[in-house]
Amino acid sequence: MQDQRTQAALARIEQALGRIERSVGANTGTADEVVRLREAHALLRRRVEGAIGEIDRLLAEPAEAAR
Repeated sequence: MQDQRTQAALARIEQALGRIERSVGANTGTADEVVRLREAHALLRRRVEGAIGEIDRLLAEPAEAAR
């Protein structure tokens, strides 16, 4: 059950990142706006990658404890 919720959460995160990437690519704003959006996107991507890494570590802990 926990694994299904984790997979669903990761799928939603990936969908959200895809939407962000598409919107950044379609942006017709000024150069400054595009730079700001790209920086915000990069920051969000790093945060999500960190969260996914933390989820991976948490999921690995019970497996390591069982050894």
